[in-house]
Amino acid sequence: MDLVTALKLMTLVAIAGAGYRFIEVDFGMYSRFKPAHRSGRAIRLAIYRSVYLSAAAAPFLAPFVENAALRVFFVFYFVLSGVALVTYRSISGNHIDKRIYFDDDIIELLWRERDMAADAFKSYYRHIVPVLAVSLLAAAVFIWPPQAPFASNWLLLPIIAGLGGILVIALTRWQPPLPTICRIPIQLLVHIFRGDISPPKEPAPVAIAPRRTPSINKVIVVMDESVRGDYLSLANPSHETTPYLASLGERLMDMGVAISSHNCSSYSRYTFRYGARPDDLRYQLFDGLNFAGPNIWQYAHAAGFKTVYVDGFSTNTWWLHSGMSLREASFIDQHIPMPAVEDCQRDMEVANRLIEALKDPAPALIYVDKFGLHTPYDDKYPRDEAHFATAGLARRAEMLAHYKNGVRWSVDCFFRKIVPEIDFRSTALFYTSDHGQSLMDKGYDGCHGSTGPIIAVGEAMVPFFAMTECEPLRTDLMQASRRSRNKLTHFDLFPAILGAFGYEREDIRRLYGDGLFGDPPAQRRFLVGFRRTARWVPVDENEVVPGSTSSPAPNVPQGALPAELEIVVVNREQDTLRRDRISEILNEQGIPFSFFAAVDAERGEHIPLSRHDPGQSRRSGGCVLAPCEIGCFASHYTLWQRCAAGERTYVILEDDIDVLPGFLEQLELTKSLAERGIVRLGFNPSGNRPLVPTTEKLEGQRIFLCPTGSTYGTFGYAITPTDASRLVAKADRWTEPVDHYLEATHKHGVANFSFDVPTLRHHDEALTPSTMTNRRLQRPFTPIELVQIALRRQWQKVRQT
Repeated sequence: MDLVTALKLMTLVAIAGAGYRFIEVDFGMYSRFKPAHRSGRAIRLAIYRSVYLSAAAAPFLAPFVENAALRVFFVFYFVLSGVALVTYRSISGNHIDKRIYFDDDIIELLWRERDMAADAFKSYYRHIVPVLAVSLLAAAVFIWPPQAPFASNWLLLPIIAGLGGILVIALTRWQPPLPTICRIPIQLLVHIFRGDISPPKEPAPVAIAPRRTPSINKVIVVMDESVRGDYLSLANPSHETTPYLASLGERLMDMGVAISSHNCSSYSRYTFRYGARPDDLRYQLFDGLNFAGPNIWQYAHAAGFKTVYVDGFSTNTWWLHSGMSLREASFIDQHIPMPAVEDCQRDMEVANRLIEALKDPAPALIYVDKFGLHTPYDDKYPRDEAHFATAGLARRAEMLAHYKNGVRWSVDCFFRKIVPEIDFRSTALFYTSDHGQSLMDKGYDGCHGSTGPIIAVGEAMVPFFAMTECEPLRTDLMQASRRSRNKLTHFDLFPAILGAFGYEREDIRRLYGDGLFGDPPAQRRFLVGFRRTARWVPVDENEVVPGSTSSPAPNVPQGALPAELEIVVVNREQDTLRRDRISEILNEQGIPFSFFAAVDAERGEHIPLSRHDPGQSRRSGGCVLAPCEIGCFASHYTLWQRCAAGERTYVILEDDIDVLPGFLEQLELTKSLAERGIVRLGFNPSGNRPLVPTTEKLEGQRIFLCPTGSTYGTFGYAITPTDASRLVAKADRWTEPVDHYLEATHKHGVANFSFDVPTLRHHDEALTPSTMTNRRLQRPFTPIELVQIALRRQWQKVRQT
């Protein structure tokens, strides 16, 4: 074998070794296709299989194509596709599995939002550049002329895969899809040459007659980007992010924290502009962003208002984004783009353009798309406007500090600039955001939004307020603020704007409901996903409370607990027997605590959180983790993230424990000992290695060091934010159960200590059966694999020592 061929094969093996998720070939395809034989679609299935297998083989054959032009084309075809796939995962915070595809809907959305490509690169270059650099290095190896090309008939496979894939996707929506690494560029080509899947619908005409209100001359709608409602001082004064807005008092009619229609910017903005109703929205999305309308521009025109669009995103005339089509854009009388400035100055330029537009005396709807706070947050405010320190903080705490600095600059300073310039005697202003942010609330790395099975309600929590001195609108808005604060949604805003235009309330009610002038919805919800994958996510109203999304609400006041400590009990919601028992035990002893909803592997909640590396797990220990073990690791990992983001030491308890006398007294000692490492308040001695006594004592209790292999179980331990950060930083791959990782000081550098008298013990398993099961053993090992495992275990022992 020549050197070039060897290099190509080694690079292919390295890529394949990254796991099937890189190529996204579904090896379980055949079992899902069995019903096709019984339904008489065997021929269709055979054709599809041929295309599928060709597409799966093509990336491995492309580097050996003898024709230089074809080789270069197909190598970049597949390499750039892999870059798109990996960076999408990195940006979205999702680990894509068989249920979360980089699918046709996302491809179509990205193509329609192509005007935002430059801004997207500036926002995500930290994710894109490293992957692109490695991929281009691999591409260089692949492009090098092969010295021993395969037989020419095999080299037709990349061509067959490309042409066949285009036909499959262009002519049918049949699922499951092609391998993603082939499908991404195929779909992009389809959209480039064919355009939108659904041709733009002709907007329906306005069917109701307006009744102008002479006192209202300007209607301003400000749609912000990624501003989370509970991070404004209006909703949560402790954040101190919007002191100017808070100082406006009753000049500002605050509707509190509302819920957006969707957790995606384009879908949320589009559905708002078209006044979508919740009962119809999911079915309207089957055709993508292609509603019949009428839209907000048409209603403004019919009421005699000029339409002005202040666009905080575009710096040129190619300004189609946020679902905007050329047909919709034709209803806008004046488009005001932004000059090329730093991202941190975009919203100040938006304010300048808005103030300038207000000088036109003609009645007008001025619709403002603010630039806002899309990730990353550290470049959304000038450094001299940093009111919240960011240096030396744990990862999530630093991110939140950047975010709050951004809110103070982008929101509070924006309104500080425009409010004095607005004559509210003839103007009505409405403000909200397209969606909120997850800010790592559910434990996954994403701080923006998710399409996975676990969705943080913070992704849809948006601010909502209005300002006007025009009567009777002001009185109506003030009553709505008092009646429905923290109870409204995006769907309630559109009817209010139509009322400001001068339309009759009865006509509005017939088409769009009462909105914020009626009773608030009994159950709020928002959409996640695109087209036929869209699904409603109900909102737990207990979470829409300032501060509750960052940590669970305590069951009893924390007055009896040292201020530096917070007790959290891990419990699956369906395990009511355990929940009731541990609640009774802790409440009887006056021990304050809160529940943490454990990640439930039986419901698939571990999928987007999991960092399980089955290959390394099997090589290290002979088996992979079972889903319940991954769920247990994900639960503790999430709590470490929360602890790292705060300032208090967490005492993490599992729900199958007994509390022994002296527990509260031992917690007092834990405060100082936890500064040195993890404090194990309860454990089961493993018998493998003994505890190591130290010469130290605290209040008469001896302190022991817990070496690796000396204990097992995670049913009671204390951990500081600093140590939690270290555990999170080193837990990029999960190869062992969480209790083994917890005591593996040689991996994360955090020591484990205990007292000579544990005050927690494991409860009788007969009464509270374990939800854990044995790990799944894999196929028998080869002799070489057994030697490798033995060597790794010996090396681990050396490291432990």
